[in-house]
Amino acid sequence: MNAATIETPPRPWYREPWPWVLIGLPLSAVIGSFVSAYLAVHGADKVIDSDYYRHGLSINAELERAQRAESLGLSARFDAEGLKAGDVVRLQLGAKGALPTDATVRLRLVHPTRPESDRIAVLARLPNAEGARYEGSWQPTEKVASAVAWRIVVEGRDWRMEGDGPEAAGAISGVEVTATPQAATRADKNAAE
Repeated sequence: MNAATIETPPRPWYREPWPWVLIGLPLSAVIGSFVSAYLAVHGADKVIDSDYYRHGLSINAELERAQRAESLGLSARFDAEGLKAGDVVRLQLGAKGALPTDATVRLRLVHPTRPESDRIAVLARLPNAEGARYEGSWQPTEKVASAVAWRIVVEGRDWRMEGDGPEAAGAISGVEVTATPQAATRADKNAAE
């Protein structure tokens, strides 16, 4: 017999690579859809805040406080010796009309991305000071490694104002915040987040 005339028997289909490639692609899509369905059912985030009504009321309260500051014509100027816990912070509050009589105000430097790095100071009104002068110190928080473009929020009992702050990692001097209609709009956006 001649070698050319000997035929090898055909291999069974399951021993060929191409049927497995053709089966594997749709099979991987089916497996992927089951995994996606499992993740969607067991790892779903809540779409709606469970207490959306109370959350909406707090947004309205923030807007009212911002509008109150605007109607009083409030402005503030503050200085800070630094951003570490215990560093002294001074604030001078001004108004177009009568100054608020708050015994304390809260000053916050809001970090743009890390809430745990926010700086908070509760400032007490200085007795016998001309105008509304407040002084206090920063509360302990996480250290900030580099200069950050802070958002400034100054709050009293029934008013609130905010503005863009300096890019700083140390002492801050002469930063001014004024109550504006834009601040009321930002208060709405911040409260919604």
